[in-house]
Amino acid sequence: MDPDAGDPHTYTLIDNAGGRFTLSGNQLAVANGTLLDFETTASHGIILQTTDSEGNTFDKPFTISVTDVNEETPNNAPTDIALSNSVIDENRANGTAIGTLTTADPDAGDIHSYSLVDNAGGRFAIAGNQLTVANGALLDFETANTYNIVVRTTDAAGQTFNKTLAVTVNNVNEVPTDLAVSNLIVAENSANGSLIGTITPTDPDTTDTHTYTLLDNAGGRFAISKNQLTVANGSLLDYETATIHNITLRTTDAGGNNFDKAFTVTVSNVNETIPNNAPTDISVSNITLAENSSNGTILGDLATVDPDAADTHSYSLVDNAGGRFAISGSQITLADGTLLDYETGNSHPITVRTTDAGGLTFDKTFTLSVTNLNEMPTDMGVSNTVVNENSSNGTAIANLTTTDPDTADTYTYSLVDNAGGRFGISGNQLTVANGTLLDYETGTSHPIILRSTDAGGLSIDKNFVITLNNVNDPPVLVRNSPLSVTQGGIVGITNSLLQVTDQDNTPGQLTYTLVNAPANGQLRLESTPLFVNDTFTQADIDSTPMRYTHGLIQLSNNSNDDYNPQISGSSVVWSGSEGTDNEVYFYDGTSTTQLTNNSTDDYNPQISGSNVVWFGFDGTDNEIYFSDGTSTIQLTNNSTDDYSNQISGSNVVWYGFDGTDNEIYFYNGTSTIQLTNNSTDDSNPQISGSNVVWQSFDGTDNEIYFYDGNSTIQLTNNSTDDYNPQISGSNVVWQNYDGIDVDIYFHDGNNATTAQVTNNNSTENFNPQISGSNVVWYHYDGTDEEIYFYDGNNATTTQLTNNSITDWYPQISGSNVVWYGFDGTDNEIYFYDGTSTTQLTNNSTDDSNPQISGSNVVWYGSDGTDNEIYFSPMAGTSMSDSLMFTVSDGIGGVLGATTFNVNVI
Repeated sequence: MDPDAGDPHTYTLIDNAGGRFTLSGNQLAVANGTLLDFETTASHGIILQTTDSEGNTFDKPFTISVTDVNEETPNNAPTDIALSNSVIDENRANGTAIGTLTTADPDAGDIHSYSLVDNAGGRFAIAGNQLTVANGALLDFETANTYNIVVRTTDAAGQTFNKTLAVTVNNVNEVPTDLAVSNLIVAENSANGSLIGTITPTDPDTTDTHTYTLLDNAGGRFAISKNQLTVANGSLLDYETATIHNITLRTTDAGGNNFDKAFTVTVSNVNETIPNNAPTDISVSNITLAENSSNGTILGDLATVDPDAADTHSYSLVDNAGGRFAISGSQITLADGTLLDYETGNSHPITVRTTDAGGLTFDKTFTLSVTNLNEMPTDMGVSNTVVNENSSNGTAIANLTTTDPDTADTYTYSLVDNAGGRFGISGNQLTVANGTLLDYETGTSHPIILRSTDAGGLSIDKNFVITLNNVNDPPVLVRNSPLSVTQGGIVGITNSLLQVTDQDNTPGQLTYTLVNAPANGQLRLESTPLFVNDTFTQADIDSTPMRYTHGLIQLSNNSNDDYNPQISGSSVVWSGSEGTDNEVYFYDGTSTTQLTNNSTDDYNPQISGSNVVWFGFDGTDNEIYFSDGTSTIQLTNNSTDDYSNQISGSNVVWYGFDGTDNEIYFYNGTSTIQLTNNSTDDSNPQISGSNVVWQSFDGTDNEIYFYDGNSTIQLTNNSTDDYNPQISGSNVVWQNYDGIDVDIYFHDGNNATTAQVTNNNSTENFNPQISGSNVVWYHYDGTDEEIYFYDGNNATTTQLTNNSITDWYPQISGSNVVWYGFDGTDNEIYFYDGTSTTQLTNNSTDDSNPQISGSNVVWYGSDGTDNEIYFSPMAGTSMSDSLMFTVSDGIGGVLGATTFNVNVI
């Protein structure tokens, strides 16, 4: 069995049971029969291998059983049965021999007995070696002229052979069984030749022909004319002498078989003394009859107009409309209802004769009308019997038509057998009811039974077979079980968790496309990270190079350096070398976009939401550029350098050289204003909302300045350097050299107070960062740098690290802190969630410059060749993840967007 229908295969015996078996094409054969000895071993194991056209193989073991053979005197089973005669006349007597049975047997001289496995419903029997009649009454040529029987021959050793034989029944002319005369009353003194009645026989041979004779003609009174009893000598018909006369009629069929029957003819009295007048008219009470009425139905009563008021009359048909009508007493009746067909003829003329008691007659023609009745449909047709597999529900397959004697009739259609719910009816159309059941690979055709019901409720059923066209089947998702992974773990995605199959394509042809990448981890093919629109195949999953890494996403993977990542929420921006110059790249939490593509360097990208700002060299100097996620604008265009850009929302701050010194500039999302205009350098601007902080040289040392969106205030005024300011809302932190060492200062913008966070002697505190009222920095403790955390709400400081390795450059978001530290070999990334610390990386290459937003962390690290950007979306917090994909078979079949879930445990 192969999912690829129609794929050719070759076969190989991997284990031939010690040379006992061999292959011939696709057949297993005996290689050395001398090794097949039941008494030694009753079974032997083999292993078969099948190879398809692509070289794919499948192995399967089988057990071959050896049957025991009488090796002293082998007995062979009979091979055929013959019957010397297979023809018998119908109605033959029970026990009549039909033919002699003989057996063909390789064992000459073997003896055989015979039995009937199928005796054709009790019609035949076996007597010794002869086939005989068991019930001759069932051998009726008119019912069936051929019967199949199954004969079994059994040899002396009990071995059997069955054969189906056909017995033919000859037709035999059978004796008529009855006679009838339509009328047996005649008026006395009737004229010679007068019709008395019509003779009809009853005969098992319905198509037989008959002649009639009078064995007893009542002394010459009666005669036969074809099939009519007539008056031979009316002078002998005298009511006063005898009122009845006995006759004997004989009918003889075409085979010479006779049937005799006695009848009594009654003579009616005629008034012989008074002159008799002939009848003058005939009337009938009704001349309308429905088609297909049953034989004997009364059409109407006859009445005669006769001058002789007391006269009596008898009636006969001179013209019975081709045998359609008859006379019964004084009534017109239906003789043969099968001849009354409204569609063939809706009226029929008949001629009625009335005969009075004196034998005088009057003939009159009537036109009898046939009314239409609803007749059963006789056939059905469908315009088409072919439909594509997997057709959508409601697809029209064929128009239905009905053949009916009632040409103007209307019809409704239904399915007596809908092939297991596959098909339906809509009006006069056969439609698809459940296309998912129309699978060419499972079944190429399906029988149905259609019913057509006419307006009168009469119906006809007919069998049809609907054939399926083979079409390309779309990929089918057969497994989609959640992947379980520990925090920070790496787990392979196998086909026991995720599998798509396709009846028409191999796993290597089934291509997955990532619609949504994992949010809290990364999917990798071998060592290559996969992003939105990247692809992999089912064969990749089957061979298990697919990996999911929890808590770590590699955002870049190239042969050039990527560095200086910045983060806002789950969006990341960074600089990357494209081999010629630096460009800016943006990751929106799902996919990466290259924001710049030019021949000059773009540096220092900063991000807030989906807004990004950077400075780029325009060929003359550095300018500031802004992207809102949709389009990019150039914020500056002058002949001097602008750089050190920072962003908050759509507000941007930077410093630019005005020809004399550096000044601070502020863009509010619409226009740019110059915050400083002096003769000393202003630098290192930072922004939070519309609040800006920077450092400025006052001619003696650097001081800290704060702009609240309206005006500027000087936060420090001393004789030592204040620098590296950072801002969060209206809170500001900076570092100050007090003449001995560097300490950290915190300005609370809510109450306009400044506090000295550190005050230690001869040890340095560096790189203060702020989030709300929380501050983090690194401090040399005499041996190495450690990380410290200050809670501005209660003015308490916590030492986050205490080890013998260097920890530095912390970043903060809320109470979450990230930094990198030297582990004795290289730099690793560490994360503090307000309670405990987690080591996010542990490898043999440097990881640097971590940035944080909420609990999301980004950094760059060497992959052994160059620097790449890495993103940790949960920073040690357990959570679930998912990815979304589509699957294409490459020839039009597609599995729609599907989610694969990841459970973090």
